[in-house]
Amino acid sequence: MLDQVVAVFVMKAPDALDDDTPTTQIIQLRRQRLADFSEPRAVYVVDQLPGATLDKVAKSELREMADERRAP
Repeated sequence: MLDQVVAVFVMKAPDALDDDTPTTQIIQLRRQRLADFSEPRAVYVVDQLPGATLDKVAKSELREMADERRAP
């Protein structure tokens, strides 16, 4: 549990440009509104968030996705 860090998963709008705009905007919003310790260490842009029961996001699958993308 102590090795966990803050990461952000973002769904890009279908008509959005293919650049780093979402990542940059998220980091800027964090600096304006959140404490320093809550700064995301990674921002992942995904097509769709994995679903669980009752229309919730499957956090365990997000952790697996982050581990896969972080691994060399």
